[in-house]
Amino acid sequence: MMFEIRKCGNGLMATLATLALTSVLGCGDDELPKRYPVSGTVSYHGKPLESGTITFTPVDLQKARSAGGTITDGNFVLTSLTTEDGAMPGRYKVTVVSKKESLKSADTKLQLMYEKAQSTGGVPIPPQVKKQLKTENLVPAKYFTTETSDLVAEVKEQPNVIEFELKD
Repeated sequence: MMFEIRKCGNGLMATLATLALTSVLGCGDDELPKRYPVSGTVSYHGKPLESGTITFTPVDLQKARSAGGTITDGNFVLTSLTTEDGAMPGRYKVTVVSKKESLKSADTKLQLMYEKAQSTGGVPIPPQVKKQLKTENLVPAKYFTTETSDLVAEVKEQPNVIEFELKD
């Protein structure tokens, strides 16, 4: 009898281990519509945008899901669910956010403290420096929300390369 329980227990453990492994690895089918690669560029005043984020919000939320990416040196690649998997076909409203913290009006001592904290991983920014930090928008604020951004994009059932030139 003891042998039977142990055998059943081992079988149960093997089944549970298989289920756990399957759920971690997945089966490759995330039940979402097919996504297509989307990459591109963002420029402002004729220059590539140094850094920021870009978000594609579907015009029809029932047919697609949002996708986003990080802008680095003017370039971006979209992610919907898994890294750089692109976006579902459809029409999107596009937002771009690019901000930078600065200490333009602070004295040299505070600027040096800030630079040291930024260059040393894990070192918090001193409170007296935080008080002087100003957030500067690197693009017009109209691009921050879908309500005010005039950017739109169409993702097609093919690899997509989309360019945006931001205007004042």
